[in-house]
Amino acid sequence: MKSHKARGSIRHLPESLSALIVFAVLTTAAYAQPATPPDRLKHTLTGHSGPIRAVEFSPDGQTLVSVDWDGTLILWNALTWEIKRSIKNDRERYRDVAFSPDGQTVISGSQIREGPEQMSKMGMVTLWDAQTGEIRRKFDVGPSLGTLPNSGGVLSIAYSPDGKIFAAGTQNATIKIWDAQTGKELRVLGGQDDPVESIAFSPDGLTLASGSRNGALILWDTKSWKAKQKIKLNNALVRSVAFSPDSKTLAGSISLTVKNTSPTLVTTDSPPNNGVNMIGVSGYEVQATGGAVKLWDIETGKVALELANSQNIIPTVAFSPDGRTVANAVHDKTVRLVTVKNGEILTLRGHKGPVIAVAFSPDGRTLASAGADKTVKLWDVSDSGTTR
Repeated sequence: MKSHKARGSIRHLPESLSALIVFAVLTTAAYAQPATPPDRLKHTLTGHSGPIRAVEFSPDGQTLVSVDWDGTLILWNALTWEIKRSIKNDRERYRDVAFSPDGQTVISGSQIREGPEQMSKMGMVTLWDAQTGEIRRKFDVGPSLGTLPNSGGVLSIAYSPDGKIFAAGTQNATIKIWDAQTGKELRVLGGQDDPVESIAFSPDGLTLASGSRNGALILWDTKSWKAKQKIKLNNALVRSVAFSPDSKTLAGSISLTVKNTSPTLVTTDSPPNNGVNMIGVSGYEVQATGGAVKLWDIETGKVALELANSQNIIPTVAFSPDGRTVANAVHDKTVRLVTVKNGEILTLRGHKGPVIAVAFSPDGRTLASAGADKTVKLWDVSDSGTTR
């Protein structure tokens, strides 16, 4: 993968970040760092039967939720690390999970199976009671408008900061918005030609960011639901987006793509051992490899900083609660904590397969990571510049 240079200006970054940033362009070579100190790993949680796709802490930090590709959702006690509730649904493959702002509800997004390996053109959004694991409400999403195999499903979900609405990014290139209290579908956002891999509300609630497989990054005004910024990334797909705590900066993970005409369309989202995903798109076979993490200025839509490059895919990024650190899940079996101030990296090693998901605890002292090895690992990051 070609190395990239930082574009744009960092003068537009929020004061909390611009005062800290000197310069940080991390090449692939710089991205390889020393091994994890042995006392960083606090716990390893087991109980999943498939690759874990997403993890999230409750707002009060007392519960952790994780979901996997085999249809298991687990609620963990974040104080004792015991399983509070494990729920298996053989019909669903979970893709994303999140807590409501009040911590009372868990929302999941999934794809529906027609057989062990065959997916339907339907997806599902499910609202769960965060304490009991009981289902409160289910929403069918689909059918997909596409004609590809495996073209249905929910790939990403998010609650608004005030808890009044929630959103789902779908495999048929739309974003659906629901009223959280009534369950009424409020609107459908288009504008992206490919599956919506990631969505996130800004903490101030004024912006919804969405990223798709065709490299479209859109910033939506949540009052008018019109696009404030449309950022096109050529020959790339957007895997993950995350806002800084002050809502002024967006972190995003992207991968380079190469299209090859193919008589057989391929769609697989399981993390391969060689770090390459194959995704069928409108008559093409798309090969996506490598990863880069960029920071965008929300006001201008310009790249403010390129934070990292890697030869490996970076499925998920997360800002620390104080906005000083960006955590990256990496397919080379590591987690990277990148300090925005100076580009310093803390590398966490311990997973036995590609890492797919990362999430900070609300106090910033613990980082959860999970992935293809079917485990959730809890890391002590209290002295790594990530605490409030």
